[in-house]
Amino acid sequence: MKAHWEHRALCRRVNPEVFEDPAHEETALAICQRCPVRVQCLEYALSLTPAPEGVWGQTTFEERQKIKRGGHRASCPGCGGYDLYSDGVAEICVSCGISWLT
Repeated sequence: MKAHWEHRALCRRVNPEVFEDPAHEETALAICQRCPVRVQCLEYALSLTPAPEGVWGQTTFEERQKIKRGGHRASCPGCGGYDLYSDGVAEICVSCGISWLT
């Protein structure tokens, strides 16, 4: 059974290969950027073992590995959460979804 947030995901309307094939990574990231549930998607991907390949929650496999290893701000300035994603220019809190420039 799908989680409630998955029913609102933009990727439901796209061929899954777009999110699985590295050749389509830029397209997948652009779709995720507009998706209303990208934070929930990223949280879900970070919770899976083994870690899923492909693009999830506007992150690549390598980016999610970096998140799991650390190396980013200690906590969110908004909610105090510790699950943060950084792309080198900005950071986003996985817990509440706010973002800020680094």
